[in-house]
Amino acid sequence: MTKRQRFTKQFKLEALKLLKSGEQSGAEIARQLGIRRNILYKWQQELTDKADAAFQGPGCNAIMYRAECLTQWVLCIACSQAMLSTTNE
Repeated sequence: MTKRQRFTKQFKLEALKLLKSGEQSGAEIARQLGIRRNILYKWQQELTDKADAAFQGPGCNAIMYRAECLTQWVLCIACSQAMLSTTNE
């Protein structure tokens, strides 16, 4: 089971600034940030509906989340290599 991504309020606001600037499409911004496009629009709607009360959850740093995912990936590869080495012996 994968963990749900969580982002800080600041991350969400910066992403929405990029979207509002209109220099890039929502899909391009989402791809660069490593999130799904519909999440951007969900955040945009939440900001519109709740204004200052938007994004009050705990969130987490996106970089920390990606580091955790990479660590899990490396462990998975290490386990796979260990299994392959025991099979080849």
